[in-house]
Amino acid sequence: MKKKAHTGEHRTIAANLHLKRNTKGTSNELSLSVLGGLSAQKDEEDASQGGSGASPSFTMPHFFSGKSKRAPGASSKKQPITGADVAGIALSISDRRNRSTQARDRALANPEAEIKRRKTARRAWRAVGLAFALAAFAGASAFAVHVFTAAYEDNQQHKSLLSQGFSELTSADEVVLAADELVVASFDDLDESKIPDVIGKIPDVDVKLSAAKSFAESAKEGVSGDDEKAANQLAASAEARKTMLELAEAILTEEQAAKQASNLMASCWENVLGADALLREAAELVTDTNEENTRASQKKCEHARELLMQASSQFEQAQALYPADYGPFDDYIAARQQSIAYAIASDEAIYVQDKATADSNNEKYNECDAAAAELAAKLPKTTEAPIVAALDESLGDSRQQYMEIRSQAAACDAFLRDYLGIGG
Repeated sequence: MKKKAHTGEHRTIAANLHLKRNTKGTSNELSLSVLGGLSAQKDEEDASQGGSGASPSFTMPHFFSGKSKRAPGASSKKQPITGADVAGIALSISDRRNRSTQARDRALANPEAEIKRRKTARRAWRAVGLAFALAAFAGASAFAVHVFTAAYEDNQQHKSLLSQGFSELTSADEVVLAADELVVASFDDLDESKIPDVIGKIPDVDVKLSAAKSFAESAKEGVSGDDEKAANQLAASAEARKTMLELAEAILTEEQAAKQASNLMASCWENVLGADALLREAAELVTDTNEENTRASQKKCEHARELLMQASSQFEQAQALYPADYGPFDDYIAARQQSIAYAIASDEAIYVQDKATADSNNEKYNECDAAAAELAAKLPKTTEAPIVAALDESLGDSRQQYMEIRSQAAACDAFLRDYLGIGG
C-alpha cells in the first residue's frame, strides 16, 4: 500500500502542475499549482484511509527538506509529516513571499482564477508602463519643440534687432550722404551754402547712430558665427558713420572758410582788373594834354583808386577768413595803388601848368606801372590757387582718413545687406 501511495503521490503532483501553453511558467504560477496539487492529494488520501483518524504519511519533495534542530538525546529517525504540517509549510511559503491573506485565499480556492487575475494585472502594468513611456516621449517631444521654438524666436529677435539697427543707419544716411557729397566734391564744385545746414543736423544724426550701435550690442547676445559677425558689422558701420561725420564736420568747416576767402579774392581781383583798365584809359587820354582830356583822365584815375581801395578791403577780409600765401597779390595791389597816386598827381600838375612836376610824377607812374607788370607775371594762375594749396596741406590727412573710414562703412553695409537679404 505504501508503494502505491508513493506512486500516486508523484502522479498527482505531476498532474496538478498543469502548465498551460499561454502561461509563462513563472515561479508564482508554479507555486500555486503545487499548492493546489498538495491539497487535492490530501483529500484523496483521507478518502482512502476511510476516515480512520490516522495522519497520512509521505515524504516532502527535496526542496522542502532541511536539517532541523533536535533536542539533546532526541531520536534521529525522520518523523512523518501530517496534513497540519502541509498547511504550516504553505503558510510559511506564503509569508516568505509577502502574500496577503486575501491573495492566499484566492490562490488556494481557485488557482486558475488567480493566474488569470495576475495575467490581467501584468497587462495592466504593461499598459501603465506604456502610458508612462508615451508620456515621457510626449514630454521629450514637447521639450524639443520648445527648444526649437525658442531657438527660432531667438533667431527672429536677433534679425529684428539687426533690421532695426540697419533702419537707424538708413535714416541717418540722408545727412551722412549729404555731408559725403560735399566732402568729396572738388573745390570748384563745392557749394558752401549747403554746409551750415548739414553741420546743423549732425547732432541729431549722431543720436540715431548711437541707437544703431545699441541695437547691434543687443543683437550680439547669445549668438555666434555669422549672426555675431552681422551684429559686429552693424556696430562697426554705425561707428564708421559717426567718425565720418566727425571728420566731415571739421573738413567742411575749414572748406567753408576757404571757399568764402576764395570768393572774396575773386571779387577783389575783379576790382583790381577794373582799376587796371581805368588806368590804361587814363594814360591814353593824357597823350593829348588838353584840359578836357586831363580832367577825364583824372576822373578815371580816381575811379581806379576807389576800386583798388575796395580790392584792398576784400583782400584783408580773405586773409582773415583763411590764411594762405597772398603775398604776390598784396604786392601787386600796393604797386597799383602807388601808380594811381602818381597818375593823379601828374594830372593835377597839368591843371596848374606845372610841367616839371607833371613830368616827374608821370615818370614815377611809368616806373610803378613797369614794376606792377613784373609782379603780375609772378601772380598765381588763379586767385584760389594759394587757398587750395593751403587747404590741401591742412586737410590732407583728414581727407585720407575720411576715405578709409568711408570704405570700411561701405564694406560693412555690403555684408549687412547680404545677411539681411536687402537689395542695393
